[in-house]
Amino acid sequence: MDKAKVGFYILPFEKVPEDMMGAVKAELDSERVNLDLVKAGDIFDSRYKTNIMAEIKDKIRNADVIMADISGKNPNVFFELGCAMTLNKDIIIICNKESFDSENDYDGQLPLDITMNRTIFYEVGFESEREKAQKIVKEIRSILTATPVRVG
Repeated sequence: MDKAKVGFYILPFEKVPEDMMGAVKAELDSERVNLDLVKAGDIFDSRYKTNIMAEIKDKIRNADVIMADISGKNPNVFFELGCAMTLNKDIIIICNKESFDSENDYDGQLPLDITMNRTIFYEVGFESEREKAQKIVKEIRSILTATPVRVG
């Protein structure tokens, strides 16, 4: 079997984004996509001792694909997303629709610096998450195989 590609999932450590990551992982397994998708909380490499940022930067640098859930305007997520953008990584940006519509978060308008990247919006609930996970896995497969995804 081919060596698994590596995906790094940037997200706020909250229930809704964690559930969406779970849906994406389940869909990757279901579709037999050979991608090891990890988040910062899943990794610890003793070579880095206590320097978690060095470890995160290394994971971003070595990832074949980056996913970033920008729900909730988490500053750590945006820092890591900025690192990935600087390295010209293939990035899939996702956002919870409720966070996007919220007056406290985005109020229907994403920050200008990321509007050039397409963002996939998802809603809470198993069926919605599953449907969006299927779309996200198509994007991941497209990145890994360098094959464009048909929109529509």
